[in-house]
Amino acid sequence: MSVENFSVVDLVAHDPKTDQVALVIVEQRPWDNSRERLLQLQQKIHNYVSYALDGQFARTYPDFVGKPLTIALSCFAEPDAATMQFLDEMKRRLHRYTIGLEVRVLHVQAG
Repeated sequence: MSVENFSVVDLVAHDPKTDQVALVIVEQRPWDNSRERLLQLQQKIHNYVSYALDGQFARTYPDFVGKPLTIALSCFAEPDAATMQFLDEMKRRLHRYTIGLEVRVLHVQAG
């Protein structure tokens, strides 16, 4: 899973404690500060927004309709400055659709 496969919704998760739904983007690759990666991320987010707003989400998960919705970018490293700037702008744009956007940096520990 990564942002380069932008036609796939990586994961849909529901937190019963908060009753929120997350459309999760998983990025396993390190951030490389490239324009190509930003374009891939932009396409992936746009596809997630379309999935949420165009009815496919409602048909697939009717029990989640009307619950708070967030697009969650899960990655293994902090995004670079250009990516964070892009994500901040996307967060502002998504606010009008009542869709949140957050970055979740996953920390993996060897056992």
